[in-house]
Amino acid sequence: MNNCISYQRQGKFQSSSITTEEVKESYLAIKLHFNNKNYHYGKYNGKVRKQNFSDMPIYYSISKGKNKKDFPDFFVPALFHNPKVTLTYFTTEDYSAIWRYWNAYQNSPKHFFELELLQVKNYLQKKNLTKENLFSVEGQEIPLLYKMLIRSEVSPQTLNYLNEVFEFQNALESHVKEKILFPKINQRLGKLAYFMKKQEHSELKNIAKNVFLLDK
Repeated sequence: MNNCISYQRQGKFQSSSITTEEVKESYLAIKLHFNNKNYHYGKYNGKVRKQNFSDMPIYYSISKGKNKKDFPDFFVPALFHNPKVTLTYFTTEDYSAIWRYWNAYQNSPKHFFELELLQVKNYLQKKNLTKENLFSVEGQEIPLLYKMLIRSEVSPQTLNYLNEVFEFQNALESHVKEKILFPKINQRLGKLAYFMKKQEHSELKNIAKNVFLLDK
């Protein structure tokens, strides 16, 4: 990535506040991360090509009340679902709620993993379905678990952690016939993992075991 800049600034006495330029650079990097299969935030250390900084008012609005530690994660939840979402969305109360939930999940991943699995279990029981129905595929449809992700009934973090337990993604990739939405979601899930907190496999497995009453 030639002719690049990074939202990260070097120096011993860095301010905790975020500048509008840093917000824009962070936004562009996360947008590329989820929208371009050849760009990875970690690989390029959040660097993006230099941009025209004439459209700064919206980034100033986004930066208000935030500091450096909020970025780049602030943009992750929305751009995971829709890399083309409008910038004004990040200034809405709806997105503030989504951002708060992302932060809460990041701070207590095992708690929210268990909480969401219990909600998934409750959904299956109401529909008279089993755990296996989450991963079953028919025709050109995508698996139920992915439909729940699209409907925001389960977080992408939970789907990734659950894959660490059941290792279903690779198997599904060879069985799902839908070749547009499903591969795109899996690609974004893979990139989302970079921003998630790593958890012990045994702890995730025990949570899934307790929720779904698994024998192993």
